[in-house]
Amino acid sequence: MGGDGARALGPDELEALVERLPALDWTDVERVEGLDDLLRIEAVKMLREGMLSCGFPRISTGWMAGAPMVSMTLKRARKADAAQEMNAATATNDFMQNVDARRALAEALQIMLCRAPANAQPEAVHVNALIEAFARRTGVALCKLQWNARSQAVRAEFGPLKIVDDRLSGRNLWRYSPSYQRFFTSEPPREYLGNVADIVASEVVESVWRGVTTAHYVVDANLREVLHAALLDYVAGGIDGAGEAFEPSTLAGETLAMYLHGTAGVGKSTFVELIGRALEGGLQTHVNPSLRVHVVKVPVNSMRPEHLQHILRIQGISDWSVERMVEQSIAKEHLAILHLEEHPEDPAVQRQVFDLVQGMVDHLVSKYPDRRGHMIFAWTSNYTPCEHMQPNLRVVVPVRAPDHDAQFRWAREMLEEALHSRFAEQDNLVVHVDDDARPDFCCDMRPLNSWWRSVSFFAAELVADLAGRKASGSASMTICVKSDDSAVEGHSVLQVVASDGAQTEARVKLSSVDSFFFCPMTLSPLQAVLQMGLRGFCTPTVVLVDQSSEDDDKGGSGTEHLTSLREALCAEARAGPVNEDIHLRWRDLGILADEQDKEKIYGDASEIRGGLYQFIDDTNNPNVRFMLRELLETSARSRTHRFSVSKRHVFFFLVAVPGEPVSEQTRSRAHLVIKA
Repeated sequence: MGGDGARALGPDELEALVERLPALDWTDVERVEGLDDLLRIEAVKMLREGMLSCGFPRISTGWMAGAPMVSMTLKRARKADAAQEMNAATATNDFMQNVDARRALAEALQIMLCRAPANAQPEAVHVNALIEAFARRTGVALCKLQWNARSQAVRAEFGPLKIVDDRLSGRNLWRYSPSYQRFFTSEPPREYLGNVADIVASEVVESVWRGVTTAHYVVDANLREVLHAALLDYVAGGIDGAGEAFEPSTLAGETLAMYLHGTAGVGKSTFVELIGRALEGGLQTHVNPSLRVHVVKVPVNSMRPEHLQHILRIQGISDWSVERMVEQSIAKEHLAILHLEEHPEDPAVQRQVFDLVQGMVDHLVSKYPDRRGHMIFAWTSNYTPCEHMQPNLRVVVPVRAPDHDAQFRWAREMLEEALHSRFAEQDNLVVHVDDDARPDFCCDMRPLNSWWRSVSFFAAELVADLAGRKASGSASMTICVKSDDSAVEGHSVLQVVASDGAQTEARVKLSSVDSFFFCPMTLSPLQAVLQMGLRGFCTPTVVLVDQSSEDDDKGGSGTEHLTSLREALCAEARAGPVNEDIHLRWRDLGILADEQDKEKIYGDASEIRGGLYQFIDDTNNPNVRFMLRELLETSARSRTHRFSVSKRHVFFFLVAVPGEPVSEQTRSRAHLVIKA
């Protein structure tokens, strides 16, 4: 193996190599009483001689009485050891001339210890397959591999296969990371480089930011600058050299804890969800393909501290507590992002909630002292953190809405993606949005969802109508969205034009009273939003009847408004072109005004099924536990630490109490606001 011109062994060749490996009897290792006895065991002798074939003249063997683990350290020769080097070389040559099984053992160990030339060393996936096959074939597993960049010593730890098969042993099969060859020089004798972790960490973090922006999230420049350094330190501190194990620092002051605060709707919670997904992708690409990052989401504002305490800590052997969700990740050496969403304003309550979470963390660390770093903490809030929290937070950063140009680019990209997704079979679909069609600037990004969803929905209807009128398929289609000069007073008007290469054209005018939700002039806004909801384009559909400017005796009753909205939905369901049967079920929550009314929404904190969860679960969803604000979010799914729920075909009709103001957080989540 090796030499100039050698090429990396492929899967078939590695499989043939494995077939030649001998079985190694490890049973006597646990019974020996001294090092001399250990070195006389045939399996140990064969491993030692195979290790020496990797180009090191000196080897030392370590062993702990009564344990099945044996360590072997390869070292370079000292000047005074010339005779020993010669003897070692002779022993190696004798070994290499022995039976084919021993030669195969040496070849396999050269690959496993990365001692083959760079052009002959297989990729990580193939080396790891060899390491696993080696364990299965010989009965001896490689459990640890370490290099010393200064002395170039290599330490390998071996144990019986049964110990890595035992999940309770704490021993795993050692594997290389996808970036492992970056840690070695390319020419023989291959030397280990100890300064590569920072480079790999930088690649992981850059991959994280690409993943976030690829998901059409506009990253605030200040957020990126502040968090970038913390992410870099976190990832670099967890990289275990050329191995795939990711072991972040266990020091409390070095854990990754971020606190993102800013006005409602700027994307704090969305960012936490996206960075979890992007971090997982970056680590899988560069460090460990099997590593998972789980986001455990807790809506803090949905419960009082005593209720939070109830769901945080473990109550039984198979409960659904937050602690159990986090434990299931870190116990398997995955990462868990504990997302504490909507942290309250009151500093006293902030402190109480923080201390409860810290108590849960301390309990987990007492059980898994080497896994503190596997927990990442993300607090999101409309308010700044109290002084009590700040010493424990690595990153405290305000999150701001993007500027007007960035908002327009984002909304345009979302509109284009929605149309390309809707007409995936259309080879040449061109979408153009004029600058004069840009939506207004908003500090809360949620109304922009209404803009691109409504415009793309009715543009898609136009294209479908045009395609139905065409005599034959056309290779191209162009959709143009532009402002219309014939604006009606009090309305913004957009014109959508669809055309194909055959000069066939269709157009529609869309109007809006708030410059965000647009619909054809032939439809009422209520008809339009109900059609979008019935077609699954709004997830969920939120309609708000605003009576904040009405006196108590002038405003309509909630029952009257809800009855009217139900009748309108039933009419659209009967008349609309829906391709699936829809069974309508209703739940009237009555007035939501006091703290105890939260239980109408998500049930008692001790219940797994309760409140709206039970209603939606019985209707069309598998699992959910949530807060009203979370459900109103314009996302396809709502998540908490327990459940994930699809909100397709879910409608929320909210009627404000006459004379009572409607919060901006609720107003911005509504697709349509009807003034009573």
